Amino acid sequence: MDLIKNCSQCGRLFNDMGTNLCPDCSIDDDKLYMEVRKYLQDHTGATIFEISDATGIREHKILQFINDGRLERRKIQCIECKSCGKKIIRGTYCESCQWQMNISAEHKKPYSTNEKVEQFGFQSFKERRKS
Repeated sequence: MDLIKNCSQCGRLFNDMGTNLCPDCSIDDDKLYMEVRKYLQDHTGATIFEISDATGIREHKILQFINDGRLERRKIQCIECKSCGKKIIRGTYCESCQWQMNISAEHKKPYSTNEKVEQFGFQSFKERRKS
């Protein structure tokens, strides 16, 4: 069964295809992305503000392309890891901060009974009687 959700841009209902945009807005979004990319091919190293002024595309849309991984940060200046401030190429966090977040998320997962036995050496009452 398909899930129906609202487009994050226009609010229309559409069948969920793994994006937050309906097909019409997705096409418009792709056109904006291609315009930014074309500008960057001719103006390598341009800042987000320069791109926005030249193309008329708002800064938050350009940042969204960067955070979605559609644009690499080598081509656009002034983007840093949200956690440590290190310069990064794409995404929101550097690799080491992502790794740290993944490790801390794994430690927060509940243990199964077998994992508790292995980690803490717990034994059930029946197992203790057998030994």
